[in-house]
Amino acid sequence: KKPGHKKRVQATPRNDGWNEGKTMQSKKQLFLPYNCLLLLLSCAYLLFEFFFNQYATLSADEFWFAHKAYEFRQLIPYRDFVPYKTVLGYYFLMLPMLLGNGVVHTLVMVKNAIAIMNALLFIVAGFFMGQLFNKPAVLASFILMLLSDIVLTFSTNIRVDVFAYWWCFFAMLFLLNTLQHRKILYTLLAGICLGLGFCTSQKVAWYWFAIDCSLGIYWLAFQRNKKDFIALCL
Repeated sequence: KKPGHKKRVQATPRNDGWNEGKTMQSKKQLFLPYNCLLLLLSCAYLLFEFFFNQYATLSADEFWFAHKAYEFRQLIPYRDFVPYKTVLGYYFLMLPMLLGNGVVHTLVMVKNAIAIMNALLFIVAGFFMGQLFNKPAVLASFILMLLSDIVLTFSTNIRVDVFAYWWCFFAMLFLLNTLQHRKILYTLLAGICLGLGFCTSQKVAWYWFAIDCSLGIYWLAFQRNKKDFIALCL
């Protein structure tokens, strides 16, 4: 060996546990701000709806739906009267009516209860969408949706359609999870959500058609294999 020559020592890579720990730490750092922003957006929506519902003019349809929902306290649908839509949504509307006193106060309470439900489901939906899509894109979509005057003014209307919309939305999320994780459980949950949606409103048929069209376009654009086609048909 030449004088002054030092033996080269090969650096050993760190163990997998350290790398996995570092990856998990970076995911948590991205996860916490996303959840905080999602919670902040939902709270901002809820505060706005609480303020807006105190001064918004009630439509004639809201009085009609509230009257029909109130009939469910003492009457049995399809025996004592014919409901305007399928019955599950009316039971959801009836629950906050049990706590109200007076006509206007009860109606405002129902609208606030719908706002609370929407805010909680925004958080749950954002959590699941953050696992499927890019988190900044999910936040951007929530911001655009909450800035829409249609969402802000009509999302708490006393109607059963909003419950059907949520059932269809979660059915779509379960179907997307089916494509990603290849588990039949998500397909069954999607079918249950669609069934509950039909028990709430017949308008679910349009959302069912839209879901099938969107999944068909997804298959043509990205997949085009027999296994995914069978999964989408199921």
